[in-house]
Amino acid sequence: MTELPGHMTEPLHRELRRAMRPQVDRLSAEIWFADYPFRQDPDAIRRQRVSLIAFLVAHGVAAEADDELANSPAIQVGPEADLDRLAALVAKWTDSPD
Repeated sequence: MTELPGHMTEPLHRELRRAMRPQVDRLSAEIWFADYPFRQDPDAIRRQRVSLIAFLVAHGVAAEADDELANSPAIQVGPEADLDRLAALVAKWTDSPD
């Protein structure tokens, strides 16, 4: 846990998720992550990506890892995905204590 100024402590994985800044790309129906955290700890980012995929699948969203670009892991979602709902789920996962 890390002490945050003026706040309670929070798990490191939540800080990492926020640093990853997962964003829904509406043109490609993919979720992309910020580059900097990946360059710092690619394995940690891949583990969090697995967590996000599991979270999405548990909420009925077809999702799978997309490693098309070696230095920028992504998540591909199914073509039937509601992108507004997807963005809300990604935000919920990012701030989740789990």
